[in-house]
Amino acid sequence: MSSEEKPIWTAFCASSFKEVLAFYTKEQYPYEFAMASHNYATALMNFPEAKLHNNLDKAFGLFEDALAVRTANDYPFERALTLLNQLELYWLMHNEDESAETQKYNQMVEKATSISTMVDDKNLIEQANQHLEQLKKLKTILN
Repeated sequence: MSSEEKPIWTAFCASSFKEVLAFYTKEQYPYEFAMASHNYATALMNFPEAKLHNNLDKAFGLFEDALAVRTANDYPFERALTLLNQLELYWLMHNEDESAETQKYNQMVEKATSISTMVDDKNLIEQANQHLEQLKKLKTILN
């Protein structure tokens, strides 16, 4: 699509997700709410930079909303998918300071490590392990 059309389609996409989340509330339709939150967050990661808010911060909150429903006990496969997408988001986000950098690093390690404890899907575990390998490389730079 042209650069002139992209903002129009982005706005249409965002408003559609907002309508879905207004209908599929966490209280009445938790599974659908988590799915829509996860998908909206994933879409936001690819949206152009917004003027009124930070798309990546918004995506992070939506992933957290999805994870609140997609618990390891109730929805382990869906939780693993959400964690993997959230890990991708972490790589895109910026840190305010060294403390935030360390906190984010530790969260990423915890989330990537948890995936192999909740699913036995080789593809998902391999993706998590790839994040852990990248984090090991990053650790040498952080120290």
